Amino acid sequence: MPSSDSELLIINRLARNTESITETESVNESTENSDKVTASTVTKTVTTVDENEYQTIDTSEFDEELEETEAEAETESEDETDEEADDTEFDLETFKALIENNSKLKEIVEEAGYEEVFNLLDANSDDTITQDELSAIGSDIESLDDITAGELKKFLKENLNTEEDEDDETVFAQLVEKLKTALGLDDTTSDTTDATTAGTTSSTGGSSGSTGTSSGSSGGSSSSGSSSSGSTTSSDTTTEETESIEDQIKQLEEVDIPATEAEMEELLATKDEDIDEQQKIQEEAIEESDEVDEELKEKYKTVEEELTTAQDEKSEKEQTKADKESELSGVTSDIAGIEAQIAAIDTNVEDEEKKAENEALISELEAQKAELETQKTELEEEISTLEDEIGDLETVIEEKEAEKEAVLDEIKESLNPDSPLLKTIEETEEKMDEIEETYKTDSAELEKTLEEQRTELEELKVQKGQEDGEAQNTGDLAELFANSEFANGVLAEYGDYIEDLCEEYNIDPYLVAAIMAQETRYGTSSAVVNQNNPGGYMTSSGLKTFSSLEEGIEAVISNLGRNYTSIGLTTITDIGNKYCPVGASNDPTGLNSSWIPNVTTIYNELTGKNITCDTNLALV
Repeated sequence: MPSSDSELLIINRLARNTESITETESVNESTENSDKVTASTVTKTVTTVDENEYQTIDTSEFDEELEETEAEAETESEDETDEEADDTEFDLETFKALIENNSKLKEIVEEAGYEEVFNLLDANSDDTITQDELSAIGSDIESLDDITAGELKKFLKENLNTEEDEDDETVFAQLVEKLKTALGLDDTTSDTTDATTAGTTSSTGGSSGSTGTSSGSSGGSSSSGSSSSGSTTSSDTTTEETESIEDQIKQLEEVDIPATEAEMEELLATKDEDIDEQQKIQEEAIEESDEVDEELKEKYKTVEEELTTAQDEKSEKEQTKADKESELSGVTSDIAGIEAQIAAIDTNVEDEEKKAENEALISELEAQKAELETQKTELEEEISTLEDEIGDLETVIEEKEAEKEAVLDEIKESLNPDSPLLKTIEETEEKMDEIEETYKTDSAELEKTLEEQRTELEELKVQKGQEDGEAQNTGDLAELFANSEFANGVLAEYGDYIEDLCEEYNIDPYLVAAIMAQETRYGTSSAVVNQNNPGGYMTSSGLKTFSSLEEGIEAVISNLGRNYTSIGLTTITDIGNKYCPVGASNDPTGLNSSWIPNVTTIYNELTGKNITCDTNLALV
């Protein structure tokens, strides 16, 4: 028996000289087709070969021929593999060309960068993307045509790092270190400076104590300069804990919760875009197909147009309703403000002239209130009408969606099982179901996150309230704030804070409370809620905004202390004539004239006293 491929080749050569020509040709054909000949076949073919001749042949030339044959076969095999790879792999240029054909994907990839996205998908960094690598976006994705905008956005968001590696604080800290090194400052010098600064700087909220003394305020008191030994008191620990809670609350309110809500909105918008994209593919396929009856096509197109019109109209009315509700909220707030002004005007004054002025002012305010009440009624009616119209449109949309689905079923029934259009319809329907399912899963996770954030926020607020109570000596003003109209506003928890600062600046705290009640409708006005402005302070461009409510409160109290009571303006009349002068350019409707009687009335309600606007409220 031959023992090698070389010997097989030799036998084939010898067989060509035998009388078994037919059998030899059969062997050759078999060799060409299978690249290999079995030993048993060759044995059958060369039964007439002389055994001595076989044993004396030099096989070297046949070994070379065999190597060439094997090399050619291997090259052909590699070529076939390359051709197969061309169908499932593509380089950067091909990737760009394919993306250009899809406007939605193009927009997303251009924003992120073609090379960045390509390199992200090219997991093994071989400068090509394979089908397996594409499946990182979605397990059922076999080509770029299978990718939706939503899937790509989600993939890039999870894998493409677009954030800065370092935040501003880190960068700032590095700059400080560089400056210290350049100036030759060591850590000891820095520590001494920090300690000195800590001894003369207010601990929270922008409130500074008097130089070298403690104001006794828990929220804004300053440490005396002699207490910078580095030891930590229980008061310092409590303040730090409170500040930490405030930071967490601020993070949740201003960053985390808004970010989650924005992500939910983006998720919904992306889902709608992806659904629209699949529906468009479906509609275009039906429109362009020769397999669908023209009458059925027209029926489908008409229903789709009617559905789109109803959906657009509903969106417009929902936006109008939102605008009207916002307007109604503003009008309702204005009415409440006028009611507070009317309630604060004293109509029992003995001075007949003053009494007449107050009654005239009340009449003017009542007229303004009546106009606003009419406007409020009209807005409520418009909103009610819009709600009814939106409800009717929702019914129309449901009916049109059902009608469209019925027409689509007719189209599918008219197609044969092998129809390319039927395949497109089924693929788009399956894709839409997947998009909806993915949206439900992702939105449920975001809903859970949002609920956890809101729960954490409420718990922190409760905790802050408890620690504020532990840190402060609850005084009369705090109790008053908790049991008056202040309880409904943002100033509710600042009774002790105001009282402590008033002690520092030697001001009657109930006078300050009355002024803030007048200026902010007991802590509920937009100025104090949104701009931390409890004193109605103005700039040339409008209402002044403070960085925190503590800063706004201190601004009011320090201003009254430095520019009013300390120079002898200690009656509500004296203060009002300067603080809120009648005829001021920013008071075209003359509401300033009610300031003095309003503050006087509020002061009496808060204290149970019966002072006049000319009573001296200076503290001894």
